[in-house]
Amino acid sequence: MIPQYTAASLVNDLRSLGQPAVDNTPVSGGQEDHVSMSAGSAYGFREAAEKAASVVAVELLAGAQASEFLEDALTHADGTSAVYGLVREVSPPVNADRSLADEMDAVADLVREGLVDDAVERALGYDLE
Repeated sequence: MIPQYTAASLVNDLRSLGQPAVDNTPVSGGQEDHVSMSAGSAYGFREAAEKAASVVAVELLAGAQASEFLEDALTHADGTSAVYGLVREVSPPVNADRSLADEMDAVADLVREGLVDDAVERALGYDLE
């Protein structure tokens, strides 16, 4: 599947995950609101974080691949170069048609584990927070 289709599908899923947080059920003749949606919201947040990391992974893979077409005189900034190198450790340039599913998962893991942030912080010499 084309990675951009995967990202678009995930973004659509993310849009629907926020619903439990904005819903309640009036009870006792409208005198009380039973707001038991917090567990669903927490579960939705966890799922959203996982899917958001996958969306970011697709974007990083696309950016890394786009970098392959830069003219030799153009260079990346320090942070971009660090992320490019990290992505290329798990995903070589695409020179022929192939499935990117495993590579998308590997880059998503880099995002989830904070390794992308760490690489940028090391390259820039300061914390991003």
